[in-house]
Amino acid sequence: MEPVTEPKKFELTVPMAIVLGAVIIALAIVIAWAPKRTPKAGEITGDQVTAMVESIFETKGALPVPAVVPEDHIRGAKNPVLTIIEYSDFECPYCKNFHATMEQVLQKYGDEVAWVYRHFPLDCEDNESAQCRVLHENARIEAIASECVARIGGNDAFWKYADELFAETQSNDGLDLTRLPSIANAVGVSTEAFNQCLNTKATASEVSNDAKPAIAARVTGTPTSYIVDADGTTYTISGGFPFEAVDAVLQQLLDK
Repeated sequence: MEPVTEPKKFELTVPMAIVLGAVIIALAIVIAWAPKRTPKAGEITGDQVTAMVESIFETKGALPVPAVVPEDHIRGAKNPVLTIIEYSDFECPYCKNFHATMEQVLQKYGDEVAWVYRHFPLDCEDNESAQCRVLHENARIEAIASECVARIGGNDAFWKYADELFAETQSNDGLDLTRLPSIANAVGVSTEAFNQCLNTKATASEVSNDAKPAIAARVTGTPTSYIVDADGTTYTISGGFPFEAVDAVLQQLLDK
């Protein structure tokens, strides 16, 4: 057993005070960057659903959103009544939860709702702000890998790959990057072609092309999603909201 010793008196010197202050500021920035945790399915109450729905409707038309273009990754309705544009990070735990939410959305509203996936890796490479802090070092290479799959195998292969990445990662850089070629092969993409693309980071610009306009549109964390109705009116979902909340919003918008 380690002996109990008399604690020494703690004296805060000027250098220590400076270091401590820097740590506190850094923690504050990280907390501000990361979305607040939202309850998972089965944890949520009726009052929480109501509060989340109200928070979404309060954002009506609040932020500009880059228009959907043919280069986007789109899943769901071909002629949607509503479009949900998501900015996401493959190593974000809230994004992992919201990916499952959106899969449920398409199961219920696949003929009326389209889902657009855009990259927003939280690694600061596209963000020149001095306040930006790297949260997920692996997210960008995973995003580049997904774009390699899209370039080689097309949009369907991209979505299958995205599904597998979220299913396999434990988030927060929890995915073993040596798995990326195997996952690509599992969704029908040539390992040789994939490795050549990934090793040269041939699709890096596709990732930045998603992220840079999002930063200009004041996206600050992931997942940040926008519901866009037929009139172009937007509603913002800030965080990994559960299906119950998103479902309630979609029902109201579709009943208008």
